[in-house]
Amino acid sequence: MKAKLVLLEGFLGSGKTTLMLALGRSFASRGLKTGYITNDQGAYLVDTLFAQGQSSATAEVTGSCFCCNFPALADNIAGLQRAHEPDLIIAEAVGSCTDLAATVVLPIQEGRGGELELAAYYVVVDGSRLADEYSARMNLLDPRSPTETLLAHQIAEAETLVVTKLDCLDEEELAEGRNLLRRINPRARLFSCSARDGRGLEALLDDILGGRGVTVAGTPSLDYEVYAQAEAEYGWYNGQWEEAEVGSDWELFLRRLAEGIGAEIAHAKVLAESPERMLKVSLAGGRIERDEGRGRGGAGPTRVTLNVRARSSPDRIVAAVEELIRDRRPAGYRFEALVPSPPSPTYRMSRSLGS
Repeated sequence: MKAKLVLLEGFLGSGKTTLMLALGRSFASRGLKTGYITNDQGAYLVDTLFAQGQSSATAEVTGSCFCCNFPALADNIAGLQRAHEPDLIIAEAVGSCTDLAATVVLPIQEGRGGELELAAYYVVVDGSRLADEYSARMNLLDPRSPTETLLAHQIAEAETLVVTKLDCLDEEELAEGRNLLRRINPRARLFSCSARDGRGLEALLDDILGGRGVTVAGTPSLDYEVYAQAEAEYGWYNGQWEEAEVGSDWELFLRRLAEGIGAEIAHAKVLAESPERMLKVSLAGGRIERDEGRGRGGAGPTRVTLNVRARSSPDRIVAAVEELIRDRRPAGYRFEALVPSPPSPTYRMSRSLGS
C-alpha cells in the first residue's frame, strides 16, 4: 500500500511544525493515524523532540534538507510505514529550503521514492510577517537580496499556498497579503488558517483527504549560487543541556538571547522537558508562542534543547548562548553550530510553466 504524504515547505519561523501537529490532532479526531518527519541541518532538534512527545510515529532527516538527501526521506517514510502503519505522513522541510517542486515533488511522482503517494504539497507563509515585513519592507516582486530571492521562489513554485497565523491578522491585512501572493504566483490556490484557534484547518483536511493530489504546473528557474548565499546568511545553532529545576523564564531567556546576538532572529526555539511536562517556547518575527505537552515521566533533571537561526555568525550565536546559560549551571552541555553547505540536490527535474 502506498503511503499518503503531505509535504510542507516554508521559510524559517513560518509555523510549519505547529501546523503539522495541529493537522495531526485533527486527523486523529477523524480516526486517522498520522506520522511526522522533521528536517534540519543538525542534531538536537526541538521540533523532533516536541513531535515525539505528541506521537511515537516521528522520524527526522538531519544533516541536510530533504532535497539534498532524498533517499533518507524515502527511507524514513518506509520506516514509519513498517513500524506504525500511519494513514498519513506529514513531512516538513527545513525552513531555508526551496525548489522542492523540482527536487522532491517531481521525483516522488516519477517513482524515485518507491511506493509514495503525494496527497498534498503546501508552501506555508507566515501571516504575522506577510502584511508588514514581506509586503512593506521586502521586495518579493523584484527580489534583490539572496533572502528575498529564496522567499520569492518558495512562493512562486507553490501549487498551493497556506497563510498561517490567521489569528495575528485583521481582514484588511489578510487581503493585502493575499494580493501580494497572487501577484507573485497568480496560479496558486490560497488557504488561510490558524493552528492556534483552528480556523481554516477543516478546509485543509478536506483538501488533503479529497483525493485531488498534486499537479506541478512548472518549476521556476533558480540560481543555485544565490540560493546558497541565502542559506549562508544565517548561522545555525542547536544545543542541549540539563538543569536541576525547570524554569519559568523561557520567554525572557529568548528575548535576552536575541539582544545578546544583536542580529535578526529568523527563529529561536527552546524546549524544556521535565518529568511532569514539556514546554516549548518560540520566538519568530518578534512574536513569542508557547506550547505544552506531556512530560517524559519518571525522575531526573530538566533537559533543555535550544535551536537558533539568526543572521549572524555561528560563533557569535554560541558566545551569546554560553554567556546566557553560564549562571544556570548547565550539565552535559553540547552543541552544533554551522552555516549550511551549498545545496546539492539528489535529483532535480525541471518542467516549464504551462507545459
